[in-house]
Amino acid sequence: MVSTNVLRLKIKEEILRSNNNFAEFSRRSGVNRGVFSLILNPSSPKPISLNQLETIGKALNKESGWLFELYVEECFFNGKPNRRRVEPFLIRCAELGKPDCINQVLIRLKEDSKYVDMVFDVAEKLYLDGKIMQSVCFYEFVVHNVENIRSETLSISHYRLFTASISQEQEKNLSAMIRFEPHCDTLPIHYQLAALMKLIDLYFSFNEYTQTERCAKKLFLLSDEVYYHILQQRRQGKKANLPPLEKPLVVYYGYSLLAMSNLMLTYRKFAEGYGYLAIYEDLSWFEEMDEEAKIQVDRFSSFAQMNRNNFELIQGNEMAVEECINIIEEHPGETLVILMNLLEASKLHGFVVAPYADAFFKRLEDRSLDAVISHNEWIRNRFYLDFFYEQSLYYIRNNNYNKAIEAVKRAVQIADEVNSLDNRKVYQLLYDLMDRQLTLTSPDK
Repeated sequence: MVSTNVLRLKIKEEILRSNNNFAEFSRRSGVNRGVFSLILNPSSPKPISLNQLETIGKALNKESGWLFELYVEECFFNGKPNRRRVEPFLIRCAELGKPDCINQVLIRLKEDSKYVDMVFDVAEKLYLDGKIMQSVCFYEFVVHNVENIRSETLSISHYRLFTASISQEQEKNLSAMIRFEPHCDTLPIHYQLAALMKLIDLYFSFNEYTQTERCAKKLFLLSDEVYYHILQQRRQGKKANLPPLEKPLVVYYGYSLLAMSNLMLTYRKFAEGYGYLAIYEDLSWFEEMDEEAKIQVDRFSSFAQMNRNNFELIQGNEMAVEECINIIEEHPGETLVILMNLLEASKLHGFVVAPYADAFFKRLEDRSLDAVISHNEWIRNRFYLDFFYEQSLYYIRNNNYNKAIEAVKRAVQIADEVNSLDNRKVYQLLYDLMDRQLTLTSPDK
């Protein structure tokens, strides 16, 4: 009770220092005088709520978080944690950036595993309120203290930590994936669908095509299973008892097929790729679609048309080159992907793409488009990295070493940004070789 007494003494001192008696301060602060008497009673005080403490602090012109260090003990009034004080206090400490206060509370909650659910609720409230980084320490507490390793609380906490950890740095993303994926199968279905979609993007950005394919097939089977369940329930006159999905179900279904068609393009398995493409090209048969789902179905149809052209391009159909430019004009968000395919086709088949592509190269060299690629923000730089590398090779093939060197410089810079050290070594070596070549071929040497 020492800290609780100190807390009350501090409040009394500040009220008297403000030249107010308790009656005057009660009117000024809006805190009932009777409540003041109860909470400041030295012999048997009533617990102070966080709202009361902040109201008093505001009336005294104190900064937010005033006396929070002393309020920790108030959360454990009479020796036991009180949820009505602990939860709002932890949330407020997270908002104000007071990790020491949070740690003091969590250390004491750690003594009994029954308080894990309370900490999880705090984490969820912060996360769903958009305070993602502030929620991390609470999810970490959950994963280290939950007893049932198959519990949804544990798997959801790992999923939240996974999504919070994704960044531009490739090594951090890899660590986040390794830590999270063993818990993916125990997630509730609506989170599992979203998690698989993220894993597909990440594995593809690492060129881990076997793992990408595994996750894509898993996403297809799971989304198909959910769709079948919904139809079965509807035929029986029931409503499917499913929590809200992050995206319309058709998005997960279509994305699994889109990922597989992209993999088949990478594998050069064109017949199989066309098969997947034909399915997501027309998903209008999908039932239970709202307006958002219908918009996404139209997007998949557009992706199918673009990818059909990519298949033709990589197989050597030169007529597809001009269509690429039409697609870029109509869908500027796909500029980067289309140009990468043009560079690949030029390398494979000797297509002359400079007359078509140089103007679009300039846009990407400046990295000036707000949305040069339709993928998630956290893999955009990886695509830039691959693009500038391929662009440098394109310029080398066309004996334009000045532009090749500039492209490699950008690749090295981005490799550093995404903490891709192995790639940086390769690109640095390539830059050194081209710099030497430029020196040897200069007229004044």
